[in-house]
Amino acid sequence: ANNIFSQTMDDLKAFFNWYGAVLYVLAETAEEDVKDYGDNIEPIVEISEEIVQHQLHQSWVLMADVIENKLIARLEKINDFCENLRQKHAA
Repeated sequence: ANNIFSQTMDDLKAFFNWYGAVLYVLAETAEEDVKDYGDNIEPIVEISEEIVQHQLHQSWVLMADVIENKLIARLEKINDFCENLRQKHAA
């Protein structure tokens, strides 16, 4: 289970990196948007690593706390960022 969970977090990080690369190559995406995306993703990557550490040590309460108090808020923030970016470039 630990290996599967760890691989899932690696896959999540790979997805965020891929999406950042897609933003970078889009002609209409400003360099500022790409930097802002990176600034929003870095905390999610750090939180993901924290979750993996808690999972490896079977600290389920701490893992749940990190998900509830850190990760959810950051995912909502990146969702808002992506929605704003979509609206910005939809015109």
